[in-house]
Amino acid sequence: MDLLKTDNMDAYAKKKGLTVVDIEAIKEGDLFRRFGHLRAGEWLKDLKKGDVTLPIREGTRSYIFKLIDMEPGKPFDKATALKILRDRIAREKAKEYAKALAADIIAKKAFQGTNSTGLISRRSASIPGIGNVPQEHLGVFAISEKSPLYSQPIEISGRYYIFSYKDEKLPDKKEWENEKEQFRRFLATKKGEELVKSMLIELKKKEKIKIHWQEV
Repeated sequence: MDLLKTDNMDAYAKKKGLTVVDIEAIKEGDLFRRFGHLRAGEWLKDLKKGDVTLPIREGTRSYIFKLIDMEPGKPFDKATALKILRDRIAREKAKEYAKALAADIIAKKAFQGTNSTGLISRRSASIPGIGNVPQEHLGVFAISEKSPLYSQPIEISGRYYIFSYKDEKLPDKKEWENEKEQFRRFLATKKGEELVKSMLIELKKKEKIKIHWQEV
């Protein structure tokens, strides 16, 4: 609310130890694609020059956007419009080919991933260095030694990825004991000891997983 009262985001961020990023001039469509995971279409439509959004939550972070300036779009001439259409069709065909190629690699189990994530929680919703995993593909975090290759290519930010299991480990003892005590205190007052025990069992299974990946 303090930020909504000031028009100097840089000064406010410096005072509060926050990070400000200038994304410079960007087409509305490109902004939707870049920040679609933050529901850009919902908050951008109501912004006027100089306006600041309310905090937009994603995982452990919050984002605030300020509209510095904008200008209306201009109509394309025929040559420009045709070029845009040709480029768009070429991109779509390239995506279709990449998806088919990725599916074929999975079917033939010809995975040759040389990249890997660090250890990440099985309850994650994103992969460092790649981005947010679509809701329908969160099962990628459930792959295991017995079922190591995720069954479908996953599209993230316009690219297709293949994922396979590499390694996993349980939380270290200190992390486990700390979380166990927090759950015990919270749940014991609300749901009874039996629920506490079941939640602790589930918490203890919260492995961290390391995943191989290959971009197609």
